[in-house]
Amino acid sequence: MRPVSIPMVLVALILTGCKPPPTPVQTPPPAPKPVVQKPVDIAVESWKEFVADARSECEKNPTCTLDYEKMHEHDGRYFGITVIGYKESECYFDLYRFDSKSDKWIRSPVGAAELNEVIDVQATSKRWEVPEATIQQWIDQADKTVKEIYSKRQ
Repeated sequence: MRPVSIPMVLVALILTGCKPPPTPVQTPPPAPKPVVQKPVDIAVESWKEFVADARSECEKNPTCTLDYEKMHEHDGRYFGITVIGYKESECYFDLYRFDSKSDKWIRSPVGAAELNEVIDVQATSKRWEVPEATIQQWIDQADKTVKEIYSKRQ
């Protein structure tokens, strides 16, 4: 038997239709896609921080409680309402708009009513381009919830 050279083996394989296995090509793993936060995610996280800060400030006064907080979305923009109550006193409603440029919550215009500042629904509606009925619905929802909370405390 005569020794067969390696090139002859390759020629024989190619002529018979057999091909040597391809050399594996190592491809780099795909680059990870950058994590892009959606505006709602940014607003939600910011609202959580805002409420936590408000709660922390309120807890410094033993008569103060943050009784209600809720974030709302309207036409792709984000708003939040809080109700802070004081034992043996009144509660205060505040409405905020999330400013995505500054990542801050901006307080709504307020008016005076019997020495207390209250949300000026008409001015807020005009400035923030949100229907008065929508703003009033947010306030009414907060008011109803807070009244239920207060009735259970009695």
